Amino acid sequence: MPYDPDVIDYFFIVDGDVTMYLIPSRVVAGRVGLGLRTYEKHIVGNAGGLLGDGGAARRAAGVVRESA
Repeated sequence: MPYDPDVIDYFFIVDGDVTMYLIPSRVVAGRVGLGLRTYEKHIVGNAGGLLGDGGAARRAAGVVRESA
């Protein structure tokens, strides 16, 4: 079911790799499915730290860099 961009401002999506996306509804207006690779510029972080993995998912995704 397509969503009306006048009703919804953003879609917040967490994918299977716990990557978080914040995608403006106008960008996806009229679509009923998304391939998230297309929306990499809308990545806002990784939810791994919220799931209690000690940051392992964030490090694996390159979101957090280890300092030397």
